[in-house]
Amino acid sequence: MLYKIAGCRHNKNSTNRYYLIDELGCDPVKQTQLLKGVLEGCVLLVISEDEVYGYEMVQKLRKYGFTEITAGTVYPLLQKLEKHSYLSSRMKHSPDGPDRKYYQITSEGMNHCQDFMNQWEQLVSNVNHLIRIKGGRRS
Repeated sequence: MLYKIAGCRHNKNSTNRYYLIDELGCDPVKQTQLLKGVLEGCVLLVISEDEVYGYEMVQKLRKYGFTEITAGTVYPLLQKLEKHSYLSSRMKHSPDGPDRKYYQITSEGMNHCQDFMNQWEQLVSNVNHLIRIKGGRRS
């Protein structure tokens, strides 16, 4: 699957923008390559709403249309984002089993997330412009 931004919602009580993601048919190998380039930003967007633990992140991404996402993709990404100081974490008790590691976005992570959104919007605009002038149809 290939994903496209279908729209943007703005929460009037904060400065956060929330992007709706639609799924398009595509070669799974191509999907993986494209997704690797944007998943980091998407994870930061999700965490900018509220703290999450790893499995919860997988479930939220699936809810947003990333149906092929696995824990094996998400957990290393969360660790990488924490290593780069975009996320911080803390252990919290879980009534359903072992303690869970919850991730929160840092101020550096918010800046990185904003950069991602700006770059994504520019990329989408450039690609749509190219498709338009080459006679394709813009979704």
